[in-house]
Amino acid sequence: MDKEEIKNAGEPEKGQSAEKLPDKKNKLVWSLLSVAIAALTIWAVMAQNKDFSLATMMAEIGNANPWWIGGAILSMFCYIGFEAMALLCILKEFGYNMSFKKGFVYSSADIYFSAITPSATGGQPASAFFMHRDGIPTTLAAVVLLANLLMYSCSTVGIGLLSTAIAPLTITRFSTASQILVIVGFTIQVALLVMLFLVITKEKIILTLGNGIISFLGKIKIFRDTDAKKKKFAESMDEYKEHAAALKGKKRMMLKVFAFNLLQRIFQILVTVFTYVAMYDELIKTSDLHPIRAFSLQAYVSIGAYCIPIPGSMGVTDALMIDGFSRIGEVPVETLTFELLSRTISFYSCILICGLAVFISYIAGKKRRAEK
Repeated sequence: MDKEEIKNAGEPEKGQSAEKLPDKKNKLVWSLLSVAIAALTIWAVMAQNKDFSLATMMAEIGNANPWWIGGAILSMFCYIGFEAMALLCILKEFGYNMSFKKGFVYSSADIYFSAITPSATGGQPASAFFMHRDGIPTTLAAVVLLANLLMYSCSTVGIGLLSTAIAPLTITRFSTASQILVIVGFTIQVALLVMLFLVITKEKIILTLGNGIISFLGKIKIFRDTDAKKKKFAESMDEYKEHAAALKGKKRMMLKVFAFNLLQRIFQILVTVFTYVAMYDELIKTSDLHPIRAFSLQAYVSIGAYCIPIPGSMGVTDALMIDGFSRIGEVPVETLTFELLSRTISFYSCILICGLAVFISYIAGKKRRAEK
């Protein structure tokens, strides 16, 4: 599939509107559920220590180094920005030179909707919606998102391997249960990476494996009409095959996208590292948990969070962070303050900014359409 075929494919039919975000009702339900989960998570964190209060938290934050906090906030924006750069890099390869502002919206849509849905890929339809609205064919949007997802999985596995290389014993700071979550999360990411690679290069293997799973689920009465399921699966594989064909021979572009995704993951982790240094700058001098080990520890946290499908990994990420960054026994007030501040910058503030970017862009688009 060449550039011209992609440009001409997937255009809306006459009278078809592209001005509706997919599954708006479901998105609203998940948004409300995410707010409830966030509130319960914050309450659960605060309940870890009876001496913890908002007053003690604010006092601890007041003593933190503002320069390192500023670094954490900047890293959060870099996290959004590098995904935008990855998406723009792929689009440019196919002849679409979009502005960074548009790329920021595509990235924000992906991050925001992924954070409020159980699936880490829940933001892809929303990102594709904004691309399509800007004149990017649906087929190309699918190619862009497939390429970015593949490199995202590569970077996640890469971060896990890097963390093990720079601080191999860091994982021992976790409890046994947390270590299992990290191992399962890493296994899931490796499996996803292998599956995506096979979809792109060996689709027949995936087709055979998928049909085998459908047949098995039919035998144990989970699926009823297995023939219909197999037909739908085959159609999906045909679409992926088309998308994958557009990526062949673009190794240089894929390498750039991998680099942007790797930087995105690194800056996400640096939010926690900078927050840690800001609050424990004096303690770090005598502590065994120096910044490099803190980086490795947070990398394991982000990987372990993948094993349970909860919107934004809320609760799971917090539990892993508290387990890894605290000592055995009662969790200190300082650790709870650090954890909440770190998550506020890396997750809650990030989601708020991405949500605002999506909302403003959506309203602006509707206004422009009404004026026409």
